[in-house]
Amino acid sequence: MPLLLLTLLIILFWHPVFFNNEFYGDDLDFLKAFESGQFSLKYMLAPHNEHFMPIFKLLFFMMFKLFGRNLIPCLMLSLILHIVNSFLLFKLSEMLFPKNRWLPFLVAVLFAVNSAYFEVIHWFTIINSAMSLFFLLLTLVLLHRYALEKKDWLLYSSAVSSFFIPVGFSLGLIGIAFIWLYAWLVLKLPKIRIAVPYLIAWSVFLVLYGLFVARVGVVGAGSLTLDPLKIVQYVFFGYLGAFLKTMGFSVLVAPYTIVLSVLLTIQFVFVGYFLLLYLFLNRREERIAAGGERGILWFCLLSALLCYMAIAVTRSSLGVEAFLSWGRYHYFPILFFSILAGSMARPVFKIFSKVYSPRRLKIFFVILFSLYLMTQLAMIRQKSFSPVRVEGALPKLEIPV
Repeated sequence: MPLLLLTLLIILFWHPVFFNNEFYGDDLDFLKAFESGQFSLKYMLAPHNEHFMPIFKLLFFMMFKLFGRNLIPCLMLSLILHIVNSFLLFKLSEMLFPKNRWLPFLVAVLFAVNSAYFEVIHWFTIINSAMSLFFLLLTLVLLHRYALEKKDWLLYSSAVSSFFIPVGFSLGLIGIAFIWLYAWLVLKLPKIRIAVPYLIAWSVFLVLYGLFVARVGVVGAGSLTLDPLKIVQYVFFGYLGAFLKTMGFSVLVAPYTIVLSVLLTIQFVFVGYFLLLYLFLNRREERIAAGGERGILWFCLLSALLCYMAIAVTRSSLGVEAFLSWGRYHYFPILFFSILAGSMARPVFKIFSKVYSPRRLKIFFVILFSLYLMTQLAMIRQKSFSPVRVEGALPKLEIPV
C-alpha cells in the first residue's frame, strides 16, 4: 500500500514535465552525434566534460533509435527511475527506522516530490545523476541487509553495485565516502573488512577513469580550485540554495508560489528557533537529542558537506548562482537531508510535546507537511510550463500590455 501510494504521488506531482517536451542544449549535442553516425565504441568511452558516461551514451542512443527526437519516452524513463529510487529510499528507511510504521513512507515522499532538483527529471542528459543515485541506494540497501543477515553475498553484491555509482556522473566519484560513512557511522561495521571489497571495485573504476578521462585533462571541466575561502563560500551557498529551493523560492516561477513559500519558511524558522532555545536553555543531561540517532545525523551532515565541497573544488568557474539554483547540484544533498528529517521526526515531536498538546501537535505537523506538498506541487507545475525548461538561465522580463 505505501509503495502504491508513493507511485501515485510521484506521477501526480511530476506528470506536468511531459507538457514541455523539447530537448535542451546538451541533449542536442548527443542527438547530433547520433544523427551524423558518430556513435561507436570510441565515442562511448570518450568523456563528456569530466563525465565518464558510456552507459548513458548507449542508453540515449537506444532511445534515439527507438523513438527518434520524441522526448516523451525519455521523460517517462526518467520518471520511472525516480520512482525506483524513491522505492529504494523507502526500503532503506524501513531498515533505518524499523519501529516507525509510516516514517519510511514520509521520508520517501519528502524526497520524491521535492522540486529542488527539478532538472534531474526534466532534462534527460541529467538522468546520469538519477542513475548514480540508483546504484548508491542499491549499494546501501544491500550493505544494510548484510549488516542484518551477515551473508557475504550481500556484501559482495553491494561492492559490485558501488562500481557503477561514479559511472556517468563525476560527483559519484565520492560515492565511496558515502558508503564508508554509512558503514562506520550508521551500521558500526568493522572498518577494514568492509573497506576492502569497495576499494577493489573503486580501484577498477579509477583505472578506467584515468585512461579515458584524466588522461585527456578534462577533470573538473578545467576549473579546479583549492582556495579555502572560495570553497567555504560555495558550500554556504549550496546549503542556502537547498533550503530556499525546498521552501519553494524560485525566480523562474515567482510570484506564483510566493505566499506558500513564505508561509512554509515562517513555520520552519519558528520550529528551528524553538529547537535552538531548547538546546541552549536546557542542561545536556536534560535534553532529548533533536537530531535523532547520532550515527545517522553525522552520516547525513557529512555526506551533504562532501557533495558541496566536491562541486566547489571541481567547478570553481561557476558563480554562486549555480549553487543557489542549479537543481542537479542539490540532488544528492536533498536525499541526505530527507533521511536526516526522518531521524529527527520522533525526537522533535517529543520535545514539542513537553510544551504543546500531542494531539494538536500532530495536527500542526500534518498541516506543515501538507503545506510542503502544496508548495512542491505548485513549483513543479509552474517550472514545467516555464519558458526556460531547466534552471540556470532566466526568462526574459516582459511588461504585460
